[in-house]
Amino acid sequence: MSVKETISVEGYAFTGGLMGRKYVKAAKNAEAVELLQKQGLIIIGLTNTPEMAMWWDSSNPVYGRTLNPYDLSRIPGGSSGGEAATLAAAASVIGIGSDIAGSIRIPANFCGVFGHKPTPFIVPTLGTYPSVSGDREKLLGLGPITRYACDIIPLLKIMAGPKADRLKLDETPDLSKLKVYYIEDIGDPLAKKCNSDILAGIRDAIEHLTKKYKVVAEKITFEEFRYGFLLWAAEANTEPNSPSIAIQIKDGRSGELNPYVEFFKKLCNNSEHNMSSILSTILEKFTPLYGTRGNKMLTSRATELRKKFNELLGDNGILFVPSHPEPAPKHFTTLMKVFNVSYTSVTTVLQGPITQCPLGMSKEGLPFGVQILARPYNDRLTIAVALELEKAFGGWLAPCRVDV
Repeated sequence: MSVKETISVEGYAFTGGLMGRKYVKAAKNAEAVELLQKQGLIIIGLTNTPEMAMWWDSSNPVYGRTLNPYDLSRIPGGSSGGEAATLAAAASVIGIGSDIAGSIRIPANFCGVFGHKPTPFIVPTLGTYPSVSGDREKLLGLGPITRYACDIIPLLKIMAGPKADRLKLDETPDLSKLKVYYIEDIGDPLAKKCNSDILAGIRDAIEHLTKKYKVVAEKITFEEFRYGFLLWAAEANTEPNSPSIAIQIKDGRSGELNPYVEFFKKLCNNSEHNMSSILSTILEKFTPLYGTRGNKMLTSRATELRKKFNELLGDNGILFVPSHPEPAPKHFTTLMKVFNVSYTSVTTVLQGPITQCPLGMSKEGLPFGVQILARPYNDRLTIAVALELEKAFGGWLAPCRVDV
């Protein structure tokens, strides 16, 4: 198996894509890695990420740029982009990534594989870089990235350790009792509207379920989805003294990064950071930080949204949301499309399990998929639906001929 480089594997590189950590090796395994190795899984290598795992592409000054195996001129997504590209190219059998705003789901979507973000606090997150603590842990998830849906549950059982029983993964959901809801447009004015190929694919998936299992599907909207990125940003800043990106990116060195100075240094080709990292540091200065009136208002709306979501879905409900509004974009275009991550950041706020499931290929020959959501601890239901859709639509499709 392969592992995202920001998840520590004893003796392996643990740079987080930062030049200042270029020679850092992990002193010990992340808890999830320890659980996997105890069950005999063999790690064949680590995979690429953006700096500090905080962008939706996978390029950094230490290792360079990861390419999408379906079109080398396009991004694989991020921040688990190296992992998704490796799985899609059949260079690894199974893998694990981390996800705090879409970092498993976006690359799995762009690379046509499965990715699962578990219910929060089920899989241990200790041993990631940058480290996450306190309330931010409710947003972070370590989970499987696989070519085949049948590999998700075995991996998840191991990674969850003693908490796996809470998910009842050995129970098989009855899909004839399924309640299906779907959202086609999140309504965020800063995010792109969903591509017609993706909408058609989601409608085909819904039609398959309604015909085969005689269930009813309902199109819905949540008003709060309009502010998805802001809701996520507020939820990530609900505690005092949370370290800023400007401090974390210095990795223990004194002071903090001045993103405005760094921006001009980058224009002069004299910065050791990616432009995306610099932009993220600037954007953070305009987010609703802990204790502000805006933060309190947004976290209150997020709480209301979770309550509505859980009451609507109940024990047998799923919600389809596009994983991204378009297939993988070209390299060097993500800075202008940053708010497209709202499709995954807002679903993170719901704090339930989410499975990214491939649905097919666009007219351009690029993979696309859908997020399958359920209420907390109902991971088995989203995975069961992914298994069903894999049978119906083919799941992973090789980016080229595979001659063995």
